[in-house]
Amino acid sequence: MDAKTFLKSASMQERERVAADAGTTVAYLWQLAGGHSKPSARLAIRLEAASAGKMTREDLLPEFFVRDPAPPGSESAA
Repeated sequence: MDAKTFLKSASMQERERVAADAGTTVAYLWQLAGGHSKPSARLAIRLEAASAGKMTREDLLPEFFVRDPAPPGSESAA
């Protein structure tokens, strides 16, 4: 989930908690949501952890993080 979707669905308390846990502010989350700023790779990782995976690093910074198309261990044995 990207920042815009997260902010629309989260309560004010959840927004504040996630921002604080990630070491940023709710105002900066709105800047991310509006496309006015891009998070650093480290902040994207912290936001993913602080939001319990609701925001993902791949959605926050797709030009840096690439989603693995297959989960680990799903390779078929030949």
